[in-house]
Amino acid sequence: EMAPMRGPDGRTLTSRKWFDTESLTADGDSLYVGIERANRILRYRLHADGLSARGIPIQTPNGIRKLPFNQGLEALAFVPKGLPLSGSLLAISERGLDENGNLIAFIIGGATPGSFAVRRTDLFEVSDAAISPSGHLVILERYFRFLTGIHLRLRAIPLGEIRPGAIVDGKVLLEADSGYDIDNMEALAITRGPTGEILLTLISDNNFNFFQRTVLLRFVWPQ
Repeated sequence: EMAPMRGPDGRTLTSRKWFDTESLTADGDSLYVGIERANRILRYRLHADGLSARGIPIQTPNGIRKLPFNQGLEALAFVPKGLPLSGSLLAISERGLDENGNLIAFIIGGATPGSFAVRRTDLFEVSDAAISPSGHLVILERYFRFLTGIHLRLRAIPLGEIRPGAIVDGKVLLEADSGYDIDNMEALAITRGPTGEILLTLISDNNFNFFQRTVLLRFVWPQ
């Protein structure tokens, strides 16, 4: 089943010109959706309201509304119970940069709300993020250049290092270029396999272009 996404008054997001829904994360029966160009976060309760659910804007830091057009909220990740920052919503910009050229990010809600930064290197931009049961914020990054093609990187940042005012970097789990079977990887999910292994699942966005593909990749993260 499919239905248009709606805003708080029941109107569709399209009619409100609230583009572009780029990020999604879940907290129990609530889904948080980040709208990049409008730089808003909506909360949907699908279990209660089904496909007629209305997105209710949540209160966000002023810095989110100031992120650049079409380079704003690109990744959302809700931290579940039992992990550092539990109950917090982590929001990361695609290419909103601080005065040092690092990616602007936010801790929303929880015990220690505030802003932090993700160190930006090698021109990579964030395209998604997810929380690992290992206690890491895993960030999916990519960049494209006509001379070198598409590039992909996965970084794992310990949740314990994220706090207001911090600049975090993390460990590179995977890096690949157009010499490998990748494309414009834009989405990341983290699950456990049948024997408890951590699985990283990525999917690409073909942008309705004939020269791009929809590619589904899955990796096992050895612990």
